[in-house]
Amino acid sequence: MEKPTYDPLLTVDEIATYLNVKKSWVYEQVGKRGIPCKRIGKYLRFRVSEVELALANGAGSLKSQYVRKCGS
Repeated sequence: MEKPTYDPLLTVDEIATYLNVKKSWVYEQVGKRGIPCKRIGKYLRFRVSEVELALANGAGSLKSQYVRKCGS
């Protein structure tokens, strides 16, 4: 059996630092559904692997496509 990889949930501050962008950009992309996130109560959380995949597929750009609504 393959050992699961560790992919923690990051906060808005942490994902902004990881991507070297402003927090406002992260919030903008969440609003546009440009990067995937999870809601835990009122808090947004991000998996690095999901965000990297979305960005590799063109999300977060001017031609971004619908990735998925946050919290769904």
